[in-house]
Amino acid sequence: MMNLDKRMVLVGWALSTLASFTNACSLTGLQLDIKFEKNTSSIAANEEKILSAWFIGKTSSMEYSTIYIDTTYQRNDLKSKIIAKQRMENIRKIIELMNHKNIPTESTSGPDNYNSSDHLDYSHDTVKIILEPACTKSGTCCH
Repeated sequence: MMNLDKRMVLVGWALSTLASFTNACSLTGLQLDIKFEKNTSSIAANEEKILSAWFIGKTSSMEYSTIYIDTTYQRNDLKSKIIAKQRMENIRKIIELMNHKNIPTESTSGPDNYNSSDHLDYSHDTVKIILEPACTKSGTCCH
């Protein structure tokens, strides 16, 4: 399994490379951040609505090769790690219900890269969902 940092760099590179082929090509809105209340793994109803509308809208207009679900947790904090994995699993279950095209899903969860205990917790309360267009594999996104 690829770690979170490498995956984010890879997806970011792929999307920026594709976007540079032509100004007319636009591959925006392929990442969604779902926010959770602190110390809970339950997704709020409004966030579930946002996820559903985004996912259905995106997958009805384009083909995707992979759905990435990524989250981080506080280093050396078992409770944070458990909550992060539960959040990721809850998002995966919601996506699974809507994933009628059977797009493969990959999930990663890893510790953050911050050494300071003063680091803001907002990144730990967010799960990132990234759609990788199928055209990135064939290099045909902007042709």
